[in-house]
Order: sequence, then C-alpha cells, then structure tokens
Amino acid sequence: MNILHIAPHYGGGVGSVAVDLARVLKKNHGVVNRFISIDQPLNSLPQYLENLSFEFFGGLFFSFDKYSSLISEADVVLIHYWNHPLLSYLLAAFEFPACRVIFWTHNSGLHEPHLIPDWLFKSEFKVVFSSSASLKLFRDRAIRLPDNVHSIHSVRDLSAFTSAYSQRTYDSVSRLLYIGTVSRQKMHEESAYIINSLASQSFCIDIVGSVDDSELYEGLRSNPRIRFHGRQRDVIRYLLSNNLFIYPLNERHYGTGEQVILEAMATGMPVICLNNPCEMAIISHDKNGLLADCPNEFIQMVLKLSVDVPRCARIGKESHSDLLSRFSISSSAAQFFKLFEQIVAEDSYLWNGKILDLNHSDLPYAAMLLSSFVNHDAYWYYSIGNYYKSILVAEQQYRSVLSNTASLRNSSKASPFHYHKYFPSSAQISKLCSRLH
Repeated sequence: MNILHIAPHYGGGVGSVAVDLARVLKKNHGVVNRFISIDQPLNSLPQYLENLSFEFFGGLFFSFDKYSSLISEADVVLIHYWNHPLLSYLLAAFEFPACRVIFWTHNSGLHEPHLIPDWLFKSEFKVVFSSSASLKLFRDRAIRLPDNVHSIHSVRDLSAFTSAYSQRTYDSVSRLLYIGTVSRQKMHEESAYIINSLASQSFCIDIVGSVDDSELYEGLRSNPRIRFHGRQRDVIRYLLSNNLFIYPLNERHYGTGEQVILEAMATGMPVICLNNPCEMAIISHDKNGLLADCPNEFIQMVLKLSVDVPRCARIGKESHSDLLSRFSISSSAAQFFKLFEQIVAEDSYLWNGKILDLNHSDLPYAAMLLSSFVNHDAYWYYSIGNYYKSILVAEQQYRSVLSNTASLRNSSKASPFHYHKYFPSSAQISKLCSRLH
C-alpha cells in the first residue's frame, strides 16, 4: 500500500509523530510512505527520511503538476491538517485528481482561529482527530459522531523515554521542568506569575524550548532560579534531572497530542497541568498526574507534592504504567492501517476537485477566513464585494480570539500576519494587518 503524506511542514511534534508513524507502518504493515512538505524544510528532516528510505519532496509550494503526479500514484493521501496559510490555500486552489483522502487534524479544533472547519467533514473524506478532546465538537452540538470521523491519539516512538524510566529516582521534589514554546499564545496568561511564585519558594526551574514572546521572557529571565536552555534535541536528560513537569497552558491553546506530557509520563515524571480538554484526555487527576482549576491551585498542588515524596513516586510510577497501556506507536500504526484498508475497499471514499471550492480573486484572504472562524460574516461580506465591511468584521473577530498584542502580531500560528508572510500580495490581508498593527 502506498501512502502520500502532505503537510505544511514537519517541524516539532507533528514531524516526530508523522515520521515515527511512517516508520512503524513500513516495518509492521509493509506500507510505502512518501512525504510532501509544502513549505521549505528548515531542519534535517530530508536527510533523516532519506536514511529511512522514504522519498521526500520539500518546498513544492504551488507546483500543482507535481502534486497531481504524486497523488495519482498513491492509494491514500494522508493530509496532516492544521490552520496553516499554505495548506489552506492549497485546499482552495488545487484540483485534486481522483484520490482517497484522510485528514489527520493536529489541532483540537475547539477554539478559533485554530478550528477544524466544517467543510473538512465531507462524507467522501475520513477525518481523524489526534485527541479524543476534539470529540467535544460533536458532543457540544448534540450531534451523533459521523461514521467517517475517528480519533487516534498522536504519539511518537517513546521507547527511548520508557527505557529511561529505569534511571528515575524519587528522593525529592525541588526541581521543576517546562518543555515547550515560551509564548502567551500557548501558555496561560498568568504563567509568569505561576513560575515566578514557584521560584520564590526555592524551586529551581528549567525551561526548555524556543522563546516566541519577548514580554513573557522578560518577565521570567531576571529570576536566578529560572534557567532558559533554548530548543534541545535531547530532552531526556532534562526529564531525568528534574522531579516534576509543570505545563501551565492557556485554555485556548491549539495542541492535541501533547507529546511532551507523554514523554514525561514515559520517564515516570509526575505532571501537573491545568484542566484543559486536551490535557484532561491524557491526565486523570491524582492517578497519573495532577489537574488544577486555576493558577493558585496549580501553585498549591506543586507545594503540597513537594513535601509528599511518596505521593510523588506513586503518581510518577502510575503515569509510566498508564503510558505503556494507552499510548503506543504500534497501536496507532495498526489503527491507521485498518483505516487505510477500509478507505481503499469502499468506492464512496473517492474525491476529485477542490476541497474548498471558492472563486475569488483574493483567494488567500477568503481561505483564511473560512479556515479560521465558525461565523462566516467576514467572508460573506467579502463574497458580495463589501470589502471594507469584511475587513472590519475580520478585525473584530481576530481581536476577540487573539486577545493580546503579541498573539495578534505573531507571524505564525494562523494569525493574519502569518498569512501575510506567505501572501504579501493579498490586498485584503495587507489591509487587515495594517489595522491590527
């Protein structure tokens, strides 16, 4: 069976999950995998895939003839979906040849602008949520889960992390660890308060990850007990040298699989999160981790656990055991292979044409609006030629969901400035960005 993976890029957690999935599909099920990165690859992924004997096509952007050729040779097209400008444009501009499509959504879809748009749920596609938290989309509307929608939790190969469990010791709780991007678009708005408060209680705190928010960084860097290490390829040594994993994300964050939580659990490190849907899909309170309702409760949980080492050890050991039983790359690959067999066997799962069929001169702007918001008023005004009203409504929508300046002006994570980076000639996106500047 031949599977063609298409993604905007394969950076971060999505990259590790996609490549490990392909590797196990090849090993356990004889699947041939090829990869398209719409954007230029910014890491060593092409060489790594070549070493694994996978074909990789990077920076295809709008090479539609090449897409057609590769898609026509595939049994299934697996599109790794999240709201990215290049992918939104491709789905609105490219005429797919006859093919079978599965969307694997790498965002929860619970919050704008990182939603899973309604137009993705066509009956001709299969849609796979990377977290059961996304099932809330149907529960909240009291809608029966469609037969073509599934949930397979995204997970990378965690064998190196589970092997590291034998080195875990539970002798104190004095060192805390956060792994992830330092950004208020991801972290709780009071994360600086949480981390500084814990540092003032004599905890040493390691922060591993890129800094994407200078204001948040400045609010933390002055404390000598808080140390920034930047992005690191090998995080196991940080997981083993610290006692407790803290993960204070905001309720509107867009992640799903939360690979860093799974990695911490695999090494037997207790995890404390806020009770957001994607974290709650992984953590059961006081069993395999801790869930806090608010920042102050988060702080108190850390303080209480720091003086109860036996409880810390119990939670850490349970988290390791639970990880082994629930999250496996082999299980994920087997579930996907079953879906591949189903979609190939059924004629109803056959698609050709544009997935988002629009007919507008400013296609990036139209695709952005329909990929970002449940309410399509801004798009509707644009479609009838009332461009000024469309911009006003779009501005209001973005200000309501990207509430701080850093998020509004961020040139990534589905902001208008993210779209403008790839489509600077879009008149409507340029006008919107000028209003948000």
